[in-house]
Amino acid sequence: MPSQHKPARPVLCLIDGYLGAIQEGRVGKGLAPHIIHAMKMLDRYPGRWAIIRSRSKTEGFDYGMKADVFKAHGYEVSCLNGNTYVRRAHRSGIPLDATVTRLPRRMPCPLPAVENDEFGWSPAEINNALATARAWLFPIEGNLAA
Repeated sequence: MPSQHKPARPVLCLIDGYLGAIQEGRVGKGLAPHIIHAMKMLDRYPGRWAIIRSRSKTEGFDYGMKADVFKAHGYEVSCLNGNTYVRRAHRSGIPLDATVTRLPRRMPCPLPAVENDEFGWSPAEINNALATARAWLFPIEGNLAA
């Protein structure tokens, strides 16, 4: 039986997973090699969305390429579900909402109720203990205990 052609993925992912390579080969002003590579991919598939930036759910920071560079070069940019998508506009392209499912907004878990500790310390006593610990752990010259 002949092998079947795999269907094209509706969204490309152009985020470089190895963060140390982002600035490799960059000399002076101009576009970095990874940006040029991403733009070539987008030009090869006009109308097709690609992820260029994503927000990490565990670490809490963004990684990927900045959308301003792509906007300046005429690419269409859209954000959805914490990801930044970009494409070269084309009449055969479909809207991002038809390609990517919009996830419902999640509410963060509420903080647990604050309870008194078993020692019954007052806020002033806790602040005094913190100041003492800070002074012992990080002594300042001229403020050493004898």
